[in-house]
Amino acid sequence: MKLAQSADQSVPLKPWLYQPGQSGCPGGSKYRTRKAVNARAIDLAAEFGGWSRLNEGDRQLLTKAAELSLRSTIRLDNESATRIGNAIDRILRHLRRRHPKRRRQQDTAASVDKLRELLK
Repeated sequence: MKLAQSADQSVPLKPWLYQPGQSGCPGGSKYRTRKAVNARAIDLAAEFGGWSRLNEGDRQLLTKAAELSLRSTIRLDNESATRIGNAIDRILRHLRRRHPKRRRQQDTAASVDKLRELLK
């Protein structure tokens, strides 16, 4: 039993072949890789107050660190794997210097109370 085709639908001669310029895997590896890198970058950004608190330059650095951290080092020699690890470390140290951790409100309130007691 064949389904009827409407006038604006054309039946491809070889439906199992992809058309020129059409990806063979539309939701393929590039899409999954980019999605994984973005997720890793957002995870790394949590340490610095979240993705939305970072400027564009910091976001680019975190994205690069995420790309490097997801790169497989199995096929690399020890020197290349070390270089990748050092690059990630340099990026994160730079961002930690630019965005120091802030004290929580409870810690600040406790230290204010201690200072008041000392001043009495």
